Amino acid sequence: MNTQHRRWGFTVVELLAVMAIGSLCTLNMLPALTQAREAARRTQCKNNLKQLALALHNYHDTFNSFPPGVVVRDWDSANEQGVGWMAQILPYMDQAPMYNELYSGPNRSGGSRLDEMAADPKLLKLQQTAIPTYRCPTDVTPPLNPFRGNYATSNYSGNFGSTPFPRLAPSVGTDYWPGQMATPLNRMLADGIFFVNSNIGFRDIVDGSSNTVMASERGSASLAGIWAGMTSTSHENDVLTDMSDLSRPNGGWSSFSSPHDGGLHVMLCDGSVRFLDDTVESKPSTVPGEMGIYQKLGSRQDGQVMGAF
Repeated sequence: MNTQHRRWGFTVVELLAVMAIGSLCTLNMLPALTQAREAARRTQCKNNLKQLALALHNYHDTFNSFPPGVVVRDWDSANEQGVGWMAQILPYMDQAPMYNELYSGPNRSGGSRLDEMAADPKLLKLQQTAIPTYRCPTDVTPPLNPFRGNYATSNYSGNFGSTPFPRLAPSVGTDYWPGQMATPLNRMLADGIFFVNSNIGFRDIVDGSSNTVMASERGSASLAGIWAGMTSTSHENDVLTDMSDLSRPNGGWSSFSSPHDGGLHVMLCDGSVRFLDDTVESKPSTVPGEMGIYQKLGSRQDGQVMGAF
């Protein structure tokens, strides 16, 4: 008796049809996967700023003020360097050993200038250490910022205030600063939270901590930043950013910026984090009473009604 065996399988046509359907399904899923990944990155970026806010509040609890934007010894110098606010809160970011080694350990070279510390290979290695909480996971700036002395990159920057930095660099394409005044005038012109040798506390935020920006994002579109400090007197935007009309969000080299579509995260002084649309109202602050919402958010003491944002 002959037994016939039937073979089961795909024909070539059927196999090609299945592969085509699978490819179409994959293509349809890719945008959703990309959106999901970016949503996760945005959430992580927001959480980073919340951790920074907690560290700043803990610092304030200890010293009754927020850290200086930049600590310098000679602010009249044309090429002074200084330790930035993110370096000063390292003990509150679970980085106390690094802070102690940099600023009070046996290898400390005795100065507050970045280049003085960088002269010691051990300290330079610490200054070039990536701190995940200081990085936006979407940003593409290299771990060592090539535009800012090859120190470790940071994607968060402190709020200088509603006015531009008081200086005009010889080449706008090099230093990105409008206005020319001596650096000590920072103390008079800066109405934000951080500036050279600042000492701002909650007592100074007369507009209310929920109406004033403490810090925000700085992405590759504006050359990001560094956490160690300021590489020269003409480069406060290594660690600080102004919120003037010349520096609108996602507006250019001198602006807060973000790789997230449509806007950027801002950390308010009360510790909350909001996503600010990059089309937020922005106006020159030269006429009293006519500041834009963006400038009002930048100033701790403008005394104007904020409105919704």
